[in-house]
Amino acid sequence: MLALRMLGITLLFALAPGAGTLAQPGTLAQPNTETRVTLICRTQSVDGSINNLTLNVDYENSTVNGNQARFGDSTITWRSRSDQYSLDWIVNRYTGEMHATVRDSPKDPAPVRHSGTCERAVEKKF
Repeated sequence: MLALRMLGITLLFALAPGAGTLAQPGTLAQPNTETRVTLICRTQSVDGSINNLTLNVDYENSTVNGNQARFGDSTITWRSRSDQYSLDWIVNRYTGEMHATVRDSPKDPAPVRHSGTCERAVEKKF
């Protein structure tokens, strides 16, 4: 049991067995130690079409679905390409918000934009 007294109010916290200890003030949370994570994302384009996609995030090799990626504290960004188009991706690591911009060419004046949310694939729904 941990007691915290603030402004004349005492708050009691119970730590579950094996939960460890609370971080000291001024320390950062420990980074995720997983090397790979699968995300399931549901996106909608500006024309209203809905897409579901799977993102395979590999922290160890700094890739998403095999494409080189940049891993910042709050975002993951990467570019994927095909013969016909390129996609610029950004996923917010805290909210799961995802945006993708699809271009037919680097100077495409009207790129198609997709937005949606991603969740960690933890278990099948059925």
